[in-house]
Amino acid sequence: MKKALLLMCVLALLAPAAVLVGCGSGGNGSGSKTPQQVMQAFWDAGQKQDATTSWNLLSAETQKVLKSKSVWDEAIKATKDTSGKLTIGKATINGDKATLKVTVTSGGKSTPSDMPFVKENGEWKIDMTKVFGQ
Repeated sequence: MKKALLLMCVLALLAPAAVLVGCGSGGNGSGSKTPQQVMQAFWDAGQKQDATTSWNLLSAETQKVLKSKSVWDEAIKATKDTSGKLTIGKATINGDKATLKVTVTSGGKSTPSDMPFVKENGEWKIDMTKVFGQ
């Protein structure tokens, strides 16, 4: 329950909407996309409350910390405000790790953040493990 609450706070920070999530390309939604494209897909999925697409854009370690997709589904569905705006900045890539500058604006307030990514099986995934203290 504690991790679910933390997740909801993270989601509120990153996307005052349904969180941030993917495009409906079937499969896992990340293909050979850049971190910027994955972040946009994650945001879009969140706006649509598409928990499956967003889950598939998370790193395996992040999924492990969350313990189950059902926790993610509940957090996505509990988010009601989809009026936020995402601004994606520059990605800094270092091998199989990357950091992406993002800013979420909601209710007139902008919140900048560095979103961590990890490359898994050739695809960029959002890695929230540091957010969860892992």
